[in-house]
Amino acid sequence: MQKLLADNFQQNPGVKLAITTEEIKQLTPDVKVSRGFATVTPAKGAATTTRYTLVKVRKGDHWEISQMNEREAPPLNAYAKLAALEWLVGNVARQERKSNRPVQNQLGGRQNFLVRTIHVQGNETTTDGWEIIGWDPVRQQIRSWIFDSNGGFGETIWVNNGDDWLIRASNVLPDGSRSTAENVLTKVDDNKFTWESQNRTLNGEPQPSLDKIEVQRVAGSQ
Repeated sequence: MQKLLADNFQQNPGVKLAITTEEIKQLTPDVKVSRGFATVTPAKGAATTTRYTLVKVRKGDHWEISQMNEREAPPLNAYAKLAALEWLVGNVARQERKSNRPVQNQLGGRQNFLVRTIHVQGNETTTDGWEIIGWDPVRQQIRSWIFDSNGGFGETIWVNNGDDWLIRASNVLPDGSRSTAENVLTKVDDNKFTWESQNRTLNGEPQPSLDKIEVQRVAGSQ
């Protein structure tokens, strides 16, 4: 990857880099291995994709690259870009909210999109929601588009950091109000993840953060 980046940045000013992490394994408390794809898109010309393996070791309070290998790989399609989120597929539910239906996460559009169907039962109202998560080839990043049955809508940008996903959300509420938030999705294992919401605003005014919750896969769904 280092050679690919050096060659492209020198020869093509304005080059863009997109990293798709497929897997991160903690071999020991001080050693972890990550695998994925690196796609370099020059300002002019075709994109180049390599598959990489990265070994990191802990040095005191930080991690250093111990070994890096790369090899040529075919350009990724949208499904390959979403592979890093494939562990979300299936039905999941917040365990303490038994009254709500599970969130359904299914691959659609020839597996090029991840479609989430949400049903929230409140004290007096019921809201259905739909989120479509996909790869944006122009911005070279994962994005999603959200709609709810009350007339609200929004969009997000997903940024990967190992097992964490930072999801920057911007929404328009049914009354025309605007809200933003930075949501953090953290994979615990193949059947559990946590979710929390920070840096929230409503019409530009700061709002309280939402506490971290645990979400569990519903038995038998995948």
